[in-house]
Amino acid sequence: MQENRLKSVSVIVPVYNVEQYLIKCLHSLVSQSVPFDEIILVNDGSTDDSRKICIDFKNLYSNIILLEQSNQGQSVARNHGLEIASGEYIVFVDADDYVDHNLNLCIQRQFNHCNPDMMNFGILLMSVTGARIGEIVALKHSDFEGNNFKIRRTETRFTDATGKYVHIVKEFPKSQAGVRTAIIPKDYEWLVRAVKLQ
Repeated sequence: MQENRLKSVSVIVPVYNVEQYLIKCLHSLVSQSVPFDEIILVNDGSTDDSRKICIDFKNLYSNIILLEQSNQGQSVARNHGLEIASGEYIVFVDADDYVDHNLNLCIQRQFNHCNPDMMNFGILLMSVTGARIGEIVALKHSDFEGNNFKIRRTETRFTDATGKYVHIVKEFPKSQAGVRTAIIPKDYEWLVRAVKLQ
């Protein structure tokens, strides 16, 4: 029987000159219905007010950790965060994005339902009419085949034309060609290799 306990989750946010987006991003991370264990901000040598915003949030929230480095790029910043992350699982968030207030709740439900080794969170598209479309993909090691992976479970959430909230869960969703698959982008091949080592 699957153990239903909260998994510890560390969020890593590389920060570089994103002052116009950062407050909204950080508010979304600290306002979770199920709080993240730690939120690691890696200031990548910002020259705008991003560093000050990070410090302000760090002083307000005990689960925020701030790391500083000279400008070396997003990948180095993420790796810097990984060096100190204490969570069982890692979530990467870009500083110019924001997340749903139930993101960690969705993560916990996915872990308790199918214990994936990795999850991919689809972009939530918001149209001027208020239509929202989002998707979460849960993966296991066995789902990877070369540069492709099979999609094990999806959750799609959106508001339909009448304003009704719709939440659809699909197990092993099928395309016309069989089990639905996706290609791993080149930029994320390192992450797949890391997952397979676990």
